[in-house]
Amino acid sequence: MNYAKTGWWWTFAAKCPVCNDMIVWLLTSSDTTGTSPTGSMEFRMVYPKASGRPPVPAEVPTEFSEDYKEACLVFGDSPKASAALSRRCLQHILREKAQVTDHNNLAKAIDEVVRDPTIPTDISMTLDAVRNIGNFSAHPNKSLNTGEIVPVEPGE
Repeated sequence: MNYAKTGWWWTFAAKCPVCNDMIVWLLTSSDTTGTSPTGSMEFRMVYPKASGRPPVPAEVPTEFSEDYKEACLVFGDSPKASAALSRRCLQHILREKAQVTDHNNLAKAIDEVVRDPTIPTDISMTLDAVRNIGNFSAHPNKSLNTGEIVPVEPGE
């Protein structure tokens, strides 16, 4: 256990019972008084890096699965980076598989796919939900510029 200006820090290590590789966790406390480890606590596995998300099905092409995997891996460290990679992945899928004509505006690309009568209803409904959950109307930059990093709220 160590104290820093940002609070208390602990590391824990163990061996994986399956592969015998090391597993390392980090526990932090936001207490900055320096007297005892109190306040909010955060516990996370730092090695091996894992996402806790379901694996990508084998039939998903590498060109799409790489962005998904990376978005999952960086989520705990940077939700903004994860959101940017997720948007990039979605836009790439819409461009390559749905053949959208507007490559620069995610909201318009989703609209184009949702209006396509040949797209299965469950996919259209899911894309529409993604658009609504993303709250594009409240954050217009998110629907216009995929290269821009904007704040991400929990649940986005």
